[in-house]
Amino acid sequence: MSQARFRAAGCTVLVASASLLTEQVTGKTTAEAAVVDLRGHLGCLEASREHCPKLACDALLEAIREYSDAAREEWIGDEALICTCFFVSERTIEREIASRGLTTVADVTRACNAGGGCGSCHPLIQEILDSTVTP
Repeated sequence: MSQARFRAAGCTVLVASASLLTEQVTGKTTAEAAVVDLRGHLGCLEASREHCPKLACDALLEAIREYSDAAREEWIGDEALICTCFFVSERTIEREIASRGLTTVADVTRACNAGGGCGSCHPLIQEILDSTVTP
């Protein structure tokens, strides 16, 4: 991410969480940004405000999912793009499943990084697994 911005209306802890999150994700890939954890960065929070950092992270994940969906729709490569975080095609995933006997999304992620970022491609990877793996 070359830049990150936010627009929030909420308490100061939510705004601080969103601001810190933008600092933490700038310069990272979407996959790296998707796993940023704000716990411990804001000090000790009151119990009534502990949900604020999670709200900021959830908003980031939703933005990454929307970006990934848009990138898949705009992909002009020869193969269907499944994982936009790591730009892994359907053919690559199918090849890894077939050659390594992969049976789970986690197996696919370990083999070729597909699904290792925001997670929005997990259902697509599961569909590929379901169509290629014999019980």
